[in-house]
Amino acid sequence: MNSCSRYSRLSIALQNYLLGARYYTALRAYDYAKRVHTGTRKDGITPEFQHQIEIALFITTLRDVQDEEGCIVAALFHDILEDYPNIAPEDIRKISGEEITQSVIQLSKTIHSNITYDVSLEYFNRIGEDERASIVKGCDRIHNLRTMVDVFTLTKQEAYVNETSTYFLPMLKTAAGMFPVQHLAYMNIRTMLKTQMELIQATIIAGNICQN
Repeated sequence: MNSCSRYSRLSIALQNYLLGARYYTALRAYDYAKRVHTGTRKDGITPEFQHQIEIALFITTLRDVQDEEGCIVAALFHDILEDYPNIAPEDIRKISGEEITQSVIQLSKTIHSNITYDVSLEYFNRIGEDERASIVKGCDRIHNLRTMVDVFTLTKQEAYVNETSTYFLPMLKTAAGMFPVQHLAYMNIRTMLKTQMELIQATIIAGNICQN
């Protein structure tokens, strides 16, 4: 399946899910984010917006997410303030309301090209205290790890694995303690991340052996 047909299939699947669930705020967010994210991923082929779509679809598979629509909206918007400095929190607020906008802000390291938090631990601490941002950030990392193998160098892959272990797993543990009703969702995300990390570490070891 080529990238265009996969993107089309995933787009239709998400839109149908949102319609069936009557997630009309998420549908508005989808339309807005799709108009903004018009580039390609780092592989130069995959549509940029496919990243947001796949995160949103993964969220729909998780159990016990308390604000599923809010998490989907935050997923669709999670990169938008960082990647597009012309877009302001107020633009997000008009579509999603105050609470979800705050979750998007928590996920954003920069707004209008200004650094909001440059200390990684502080950044992840604030995400861990947000019931939507913590879900989205974990799912975002799952997709990043899954799609980076053929794009990033072994050194960069190793850096991503180390970052996941240092910041993401503790953040998810903190969030599970703060939002115990979402415990199963966090455990699912943690399990997926740990499995991916093990596979990538095995790939790195094999790659280093081949290089030597």
